[in-house]
Amino acid sequence: MNEIHLKESAKHGDALFPIKSYDYTASPEKTPINCHWHTEFEFFKLVSGRIRLQYKNQYLVAEAGDMFFFNSGELHAATNIGE
Repeated sequence: MNEIHLKESAKHGDALFPIKSYDYTASPEKTPINCHWHTEFEFFKLVSGRIRLQYKNQYLVAEAGDMFFFNSGELHAATNIGE
C-alpha cells in the first residue's frame, strides 16, 4: 500500500457504493489537489481549464473534457496550469 501519511481522511461514497465523482474547474486561484490516495474509487472530470495531473509516478497535461478513473489506493494529484 502507499505511504500512510498520504492517505486522505475524507470519505468518498459509502460502504454500499464506495465511489465518488467530481467535476473540477481549473483556475489560477484554486488550491492544488495535493498528492493523496484513498480506499474508495474516484471518477474525475476536468470541466474547464488545464491541469498537470499526477497519477502514481506519471505526469500528464489534462484539458477540459478529460476524464480519469482512480482505483483504490492509487496516488494522484493535480496542479492548475495556464489561465
